[in-house]
Amino acid sequence: MSFFPFDFENLARIFIHRYGQPTRREHDSLVWDGVKVVIWLNRYNGLSLNYGRAYIALRTEVERQTAEQSKALKNAKDDL
Repeated sequence: MSFFPFDFENLARIFIHRYGQPTRREHDSLVWDGVKVVIWLNRYNGLSLNYGRAYIALRTEVERQTAEQSKALKNAKDDL
């Protein structure tokens, strides 16, 4: 979900009301690490300062993507 960065504080209040306090706070990001779901709320989407991003994913998908990234990095390092 994309949003304007000035909406970050309002969205943060809504997410906190619904899901409780985030498990991590990092600069302009909030993270909720649940047993089944992971939620990120970022003031900026990483590509542009014009938009923020909320991302909700199943933990199993996050773990699968992390494993794929680690494998790709290892393979790239081994190819050097």
